[in-house]
Amino acid sequence: MGIFDLIFATSKKIYASKIKEIPLSQFNREVRLTIDGESGVYKEEKLRNILVGMAKGGVTLTKIEDNLKLMGLKNNQIERRKEIIKILENNNQ
Repeated sequence: MGIFDLIFATSKKIYASKIKEIPLSQFNREVRLTIDGESGVYKEEKLRNILVGMAKGGVTLTKIEDNLKLMGLKNNQIERRKEIIKILENNNQ
């Protein structure tokens, strides 16, 4: 992977249809998110549906990561956020 690939890898768009194809088993770890002021624990289908909603019309992985941070997936959940982004990257090639 060259420097060009490193710089522009995160600007590649992912679409909701691609996320729908990812097996639920890849989203089996729980995450705590705050959506519309309501805090909850999400995994599998609920988590995938949240990601599908974020990706409607196509968004960059950076934008999805920023949204996850805003929803509370930060600090002690940073590793989980990185795992989710990695899952999306691996299934968007």
